[in-house]
Amino acid sequence: MSYPLHLGRKLTIQAVYQRLLCVVLTVLVCLLFSQTGFYPWLSDLGLNILFKVRGARETSQSIVIVGIDEASLRKHGPMPFQRRIHAALLHQLRYAKVVGFDVLFAYPTPDDGLFVEAIKKGPPVVMAVARDYQKNVIRPAVSFQEVVTLGHIETLLGADGIVRRVPYQRYDLPAFSLAMYLAGQGQQEEVPEATNRYINFYGPEFSFLYLSYDDVLNGEYPPDFFKDRYVFVGSKAVALGDVHISPFSRDYPVPGVEIQATILNNILENQHIRPFPQIAWGLGALCLILPLLVWYRVAEAYNLLVNIVTASCIAVFSTILFSSNVFISPFLPIFVLALAYSFHLIFWWFSNTIELIRQLKVLDLQLVKSVNTVFKAPPASFASVRKKQKPPRLLEGFDRHLSHLHSGIQTLSLQENFINHLLSKETPPLILWQKDQGTVVLVNSRFTRLWRDCLAPGKELPSLEAFYRFVNEKYVADDTTSSKILAMPVLLEKDQTVDIFTAESGKKCYHRVVVHRVVDDLHGFEGVLASLTDVTEIRELERLKGEIMNVVSHELKLPLTTIMGFSEMLTESLEGSEKTFATAIFDQSNRLAKMIEDFLNIARMESGKYVIRKYPFDLLSVVHDAATGVMHAAAKKNIDIVYDLPRKVSPLLGDESLLVQVILNVMDNAIKFSPAGGTVVVRVKEQEKQVLILVEDSGSGVAQEDTTKIFEKFQRGTGQHLEAGFGLGLNFVSNVLENHLGSISVEDSSELGGAKFIITLPKKTV
Repeated sequence: MSYPLHLGRKLTIQAVYQRLLCVVLTVLVCLLFSQTGFYPWLSDLGLNILFKVRGARETSQSIVIVGIDEASLRKHGPMPFQRRIHAALLHQLRYAKVVGFDVLFAYPTPDDGLFVEAIKKGPPVVMAVARDYQKNVIRPAVSFQEVVTLGHIETLLGADGIVRRVPYQRYDLPAFSLAMYLAGQGQQEEVPEATNRYINFYGPEFSFLYLSYDDVLNGEYPPDFFKDRYVFVGSKAVALGDVHISPFSRDYPVPGVEIQATILNNILENQHIRPFPQIAWGLGALCLILPLLVWYRVAEAYNLLVNIVTASCIAVFSTILFSSNVFISPFLPIFVLALAYSFHLIFWWFSNTIELIRQLKVLDLQLVKSVNTVFKAPPASFASVRKKQKPPRLLEGFDRHLSHLHSGIQTLSLQENFINHLLSKETPPLILWQKDQGTVVLVNSRFTRLWRDCLAPGKELPSLEAFYRFVNEKYVADDTTSSKILAMPVLLEKDQTVDIFTAESGKKCYHRVVVHRVVDDLHGFEGVLASLTDVTEIRELERLKGEIMNVVSHELKLPLTTIMGFSEMLTESLEGSEKTFATAIFDQSNRLAKMIEDFLNIARMESGKYVIRKYPFDLLSVVHDAATGVMHAAAKKNIDIVYDLPRKVSPLLGDESLLVQVILNVMDNAIKFSPAGGTVVVRVKEQEKQVLILVEDSGSGVAQEDTTKIFEKFQRGTGQHLEAGFGLGLNFVSNVLENHLGSISVEDSSELGGAKFIITLPKKTV
């Protein structure tokens, strides 16, 4: 909802006033903030962020810093060093373009003569000028002032203590780095116009080439190394205290001499940051078009999206310009945008409040009507509670609505009790906990009776942790369960199911516990719901089924194996019709043994008794193993098997022995239903998320109506009854692939004219 103005309606005077008032109030508040330090702080914040977004840059290789580090202090003593040591250092730097000492030489010493002579013989030297805490200007000793160039080393800090700008003129002197630049260019010392420049930092501390003062003094670097380079001499050791904070190094301070090197780098490459506050305020003025022409036309969700896009465009625009050393504070126009939208929301809230009051009156009438509809004669307990004091006149309407609301709540409460009564009779035992605290939120009467009478007699309803502990103690271990079925979940991604066994009252009972997550995003509720179902009869039937399977496995397979063994011996020793009869006995015994084995495998898989163990395996090895198993059958029918396999396939995860049987069954089917002298083609194709195994035969194919039926138990395709089989092989294949999250399908083979079976295995079958 927006202002009381909608598309397609005539623009009202009130709507125009509201939009104009939104803009006027924004301008007035912006003018009020201009009398404070808010905008400079906002600008500095934007500058910090832009530096970090842009990242570090390469520094000039013509600038070298000779740092007075801890090793130099240990060898030459505390600062200040003797002037003769500086004279010796200057001799090592005799080929430098300019040498700048970011060190104060305020007092004369006996060694000044040596230092002055070294200065006269060496490159141009610039010395630092600064101001002490009493605001007195500290210049070098008089003996130096005639042979060196002077430059001040002061920088300007923001309100947060971060170095951002440098004054090019102070105490009628140029900035220290500017003085070095002028000396390096061979120009006369000039006092530039009074202006402050933004420093363009290149990265965190130690972005420039640093050399140890002691290493340079000892000749570790030849004098030619410094030829035509600007050399700074200053403190590197943190203990000397000459450190500052830059936008890149809030946690790790930058030596003051590196700040001066950064300024010189800006001068040499003309890379000072150029601020354009006029553009920032111009963008802010453009943002005021939104309350005039856009916000009132669309819903607030779209307004929020428009504002986010606008702010993002301003940020991207500022970032692009900053890469060219142009600074436009992105937060200034974004602040104007946020301020204008705040006023817009206030007017929107005011308009909606008026509309809400009108809707409350309508809903109040509907509520009274609904209560009277539910109850022809409301219960006596629904009488409204009378207040001791009469409400103020302005609140009489709200008080009346609250009275009607109480009646509606009581109506819903009665309906809830009525529904709970029905659920307690028809639903299984249920209990709901709050996930974080583990406390019981809801529980029906059936769970209460089951818990106190059967599961845990005499105990109170369990917390979530106590219930998980109880289930872990009582769970029924199957072949498919681990040692700890349930654990306190961090997040239930899927339902957890486990059977538990109790015999507290002398009666053996099995219950199936299903635990799943309950989330109500609207109210911010996250819980865990458990339901219990009595599965005692089901477990008993499963036990009987297991016994029957054991009987089939042992009592049938043992005599069948004997028959197969003797019949095979007879086929080798008999001749004529007797051999034919023995061969028939052997073949039919093999057929019956295969049927029993397929039936038992399917039964084990459906009952969960067969544990599928998934490990990495090579699919090509599986295909080769399956091919070995069908070579005899193919040779018997003179069938040519053509393999179209890649040289390598990504490793898969699954039960290798089961998958060998799957491919063997499919290939055996293809050979079985292909005519003598026919062809079977086996292909493997790897795709992005899955691997396909294609088996094509040259048989009669599968009818369209049988493409799904043949994967069911004891089902065979139309016209396939001439071949031996019971319709269990493909059902076994389908079950195994389902447990591997794969699938199998069949279609006509365009190449061989028969059937083409397509096995799909995902690359991740966890």
